[in-house]
Amino acid sequence: MNRTAHLRHVGIRSRDIPRTADFYARVFELAILDAPVSGQGAVLSDGVLNLTIVPVVDEGAAPGPVPEGSEPIHLGFVVADLAGAFKRCQELGATILAGSIARDPVLPGVIPSHSFKVADPNGNVVDVVGDPKHWQGIVI
Repeated sequence: MNRTAHLRHVGIRSRDIPRTADFYARVFELAILDAPVSGQGAVLSDGVLNLTIVPVVDEGAAPGPVPEGSEPIHLGFVVADLAGAFKRCQELGATILAGSIARDPVLPGVIPSHSFKVADPNGNVVDVVGDPKHWQGIVI
């Protein structure tokens, strides 16, 4: 495959940048590269992809969380420890949306074995998988 472009940056908007940066740092163990004390932005990275969190500019134009399945964009993470990521989401009080990325129900007391869906502090949907081969074309 002759690649001429590489996705290396994703930006999301937030009404609470410090809380959002903390979510991605704690759950997915991303490194916080820049988080001004003003709280007006944050840059995190896994060493390959840069996740930049910026403020919502126009409150009137930015809708709140939408039902999972109707979101215009969502993020996906491959994690080495799916149970650990799930537990960290629970500790942060994050909303677990589904017990798998196939939208299986969340079963009380059961830690998903392959994947799950969670909402970040802004309502953005995040797919979390434990299999590094889940998405085509990625290299871990």
